[in-house]
Amino acid sequence: MKFKILLFLLLLIFCGNNHIIERGAGNYFPLRENLWWQYVSDGDTIFVEVETRDTILEQECYLVDRNGEVNYYTKTDNGSIAQYVKQVYNFGGDDYTIIEGYVLRLELPLITGNTFQDSLLDSVQVADQWIWGSYKIQGKVCGYQGDSLYGDVYKVETQIFAVIITPDTIISDTTDLIEYYAADIGLVRFNGVAGEYQLAEYGE
Repeated sequence: MKFKILLFLLLLIFCGNNHIIERGAGNYFPLRENLWWQYVSDGDTIFVEVETRDTILEQECYLVDRNGEVNYYTKTDNGSIAQYVKQVYNFGGDDYTIIEGYVLRLELPLITGNTFQDSLLDSVQVADQWIWGSYKIQGKVCGYQGDSLYGDVYKVETQIFAVIITPDTIISDTTDLIEYYAADIGLVRFNGVAGEYQLAEYGE
């Protein structure tokens, strides 16, 4: 009897660990040319497509179009996702780059309770005045839940803070994101201007 109980416990631990390994090995932010996703919410539609590869700051990245809004993403050495960020200040009709670089967008593998953060900070002199800029991102993997369509889906809460400081003003913008990721599919649900968006179709 004791042997059966011990065997059951070992199987439970072994299978549980395998399940964790399988989740960790999933590709929760796929980046390949021609991949696309369509999301809907209360009559609004968002279409996202991975279009082409490019090289920015000597780093290969992917152009991702989201209803005309272009973002560039790349995979880091440890498999996480970084996003290209460029912050500019307009003065006298000319744009001056304050910060430019890559910031961590999503730390992979997704592990419940894990928190991550990254930031860029720099300045530029414009007309004998210093303009300061910062871009900070912080996120938390809140956990995962079973989904009848997508299997294990991870919830990630992220905040993005963008600030420009001039001698006269402080311009700040905060974005709060709630996103759900599924293995080998990517983003399947997120909050947006029209409420919660759900994945309707995806393909390649």
